[in-house]
Amino acid sequence: MKQIRIIFYAILIGLLVFCAGSVALVTQRGGLMLLSPVQMQYLQTVIIILAFTGIPAAHLFHKRKTEHLRPDMMPEMKLSRYRVSFFIKMATFEGISLVSLLCYLMSAGSNFLIIFGILMVTILVNYPGRDRIWTELGLNDDNVETE
Repeated sequence: MKQIRIIFYAILIGLLVFCAGSVALVTQRGGLMLLSPVQMQYLQTVIIILAFTGIPAAHLFHKRKTEHLRPDMMPEMKLSRYRVSFFIKMATFEGISLVSLLCYLMSAGSNFLIIFGILMVTILVNYPGRDRIWTELGLNDDNVETE
């Protein structure tokens, strides 16, 4: 459980620090590359497609990995597999968020910050609470010793 939360907080804090640095840099210098309106549209379209395909794909991957765990598995093994699946889901969200922030750094387009905000909300909604993990894995307090 602790490792799962460490992964979550590390990704969250890292993205927030990178976002703060990006906003500060763009505020001081502006965009790092001048893009034509057509290039901006293409870039925004790509990022939106990445976000709206990556979010559901990561959820489906994680859901399938947790649903296909055998009920007779040891709780520690279930948590181990959950951790790997959760890490892949969070890494997908992080990757799309970083690409969005990099596009913001390049172009200073506020639409990329909006997409980043949507991804941050998605990350926060996926907070790995104990009850949520127990429900997804079909565990209860009787068959798990401690955190």
